[in-house]
Amino acid sequence: MRKAMRVALAGAMTVVAMGMAGPPASANGYRDYHVQLSQQMSAIVNICLKAESYDEANREYQESCTGKVASFTKHDLTVRITDRHRVWLNVNVLAGESADQITLHNGYSNTLQRHVFEVHWCAPVGTLYIWQLECSSDSNGKEVYHWQ
Repeated sequence: MRKAMRVALAGAMTVVAMGMAGPPASANGYRDYHVQLSQQMSAIVNICLKAESYDEANREYQESCTGKVASFTKHDLTVRITDRHRVWLNVNVLAGESADQITLHNGYSNTLQRHVFEVHWCAPVGTLYIWQLECSSDSNGKEVYHWQ
C-alpha cells in the first residue's frame, strides 16, 4: 500500500511540475516584436520600428520601415528582440513635423512619465503639422502620444 501511494504521489508531482512549466523559450532567447500600423494621417509618412540592445558588449540594432506611405494604409512591422532590447518608433512626416524615438517597449516615456511596455498597435492621426500617435497594448488600453 505504501509503495502504491509513493508511486501515485510521484506521478501527481510530475504532472504538476509539467503543468507549471511555461512556454519554451527560443534557443537563443530572441522573439519577434510585432507592431501593426494604421496610417490615418492626411500626409505621406515613413514609419520605422527600431530596436537596440542595452548590452554594452553586443549593441545590436535592427529596424523595419514602411517606406513612404499615404493615408488609409495598414502595415505590419517586426523586429527580433530579447528582454535586453528597447523598441521605439520613428515617424517621419514628409513636408511636416516628425517625431523620433516614441518608446513602445522596455523604456521610459517622458510624455507619460512612466515606463511603457508591449505596445502592439499604433495609428498616426491628424495632418502635416498637427498630429498625434494613438497606440494601444494588449492589456493597458489606449496610449496617446502628442506632437502638436
